[in-house]
Amino acid sequence: MSNDVPVAFARGSFGQRLAYGVMTGVVAGLWLGLSSRVAMRIIARAAGEPLGFSLGGTLEVVAVGLLVGLPGAVAFTFVRRFLRLPRLLAGSGFGLLLYSGLVLFPIPAARSAALGLEAQLPLTLALFAVLFLAYGMLIELLLGRWDSRN
Repeated sequence: MSNDVPVAFARGSFGQRLAYGVMTGVVAGLWLGLSSRVAMRIIARAAGEPLGFSLGGTLEVVAVGLLVGLPGAVAFTFVRRFLRLPRLLAGSGFGLLLYSGLVLFPIPAARSAALGLEAQLPLTLALFAVLFLAYGMLIELLLGRWDSRN
């Protein structure tokens, strides 16, 4: 049995980038979903809304985090090598660009989170902007770490 790496996963190959993007997307998407749930609690608290918890609601928010975070990380995996910016600036910029797209064209599952409490719209926009900024930095850090291992 040979210890050779399959060609599809050779350093810098499409397969390797795709695998790194998927792994990064799962981790960052879960983080985005869980942190979005915390942000939603902060927004509800600021609005004086009753704080409830449901497993179904939490799983839905985490699923939306994965739905957004996974393809976002895979896309960033393939474009990051063309960006001539410092690593964390490229990642945070990508996160904010993704967030801007979601604000302008919200997916139905995230519409209520983004626009649910009009009185708290500035807080909502600010909290989620920070989350997506951190999401972008996280995907850059993870991809940089995995790249450096090879």
